[in-house]
Amino acid sequence: MTSDAPTFAVRAVVFDLDGVLAETEHINVASARHAFANAGLELPTDAESRIVGRHPVDYVPEFAREVGLPASQIEPLLRFQDRRYRELWRTEVRPVEGAIEVVRSLAESGLRLAVATSAGAAHLDACLARFGLDPAFEVRVSKDDVSRRKPDPEAYRTALERLAVPASSALAVE
Repeated sequence: MTSDAPTFAVRAVVFDLDGVLAETEHINVASARHAFANAGLELPTDAESRIVGRHPVDYVPEFAREVGLPASQIEPLLRFQDRRYRELWRTEVRPVEGAIEVVRSLAESGLRLAVATSAGAAHLDACLARFGLDPAFEVRVSKDDVSRRKPDPEAYRTALERLAVPASSALAVE
């Protein structure tokens, strides 16, 4: 039996960071709750589902408007949340189960690896260093490298350009 399915030769894998390599979404949600509580405010009831996968610079202003916080208070709220996130991260960040083994196995197999994330470069570097994955990733693309954050595909496109691998030869793990 022959197949008419096209062949697909994978040469590179581009990983997201938060929720794929690092368990950080719970830290993101907790730091948002702490920041709003510190300002005497409560997050909307559906906040958790609206936070996951997003950066605070995108959702904090949105929630602040919804709860009637003056625009002048958004920047201090973001700074507080960032400080709280960093505090929680020091003790609570963990690799996603099996992620370290998968990354190491793929790297050993000769695939070229990259990370494309909406997180900042410092956060990305800290996660990879903490999990011992620095050497596995040839390319790193953070929010600091692009003009549009995910879900816009710019981070993935940038990673593939830096790897010099066409999208038709790559997989994205999101």
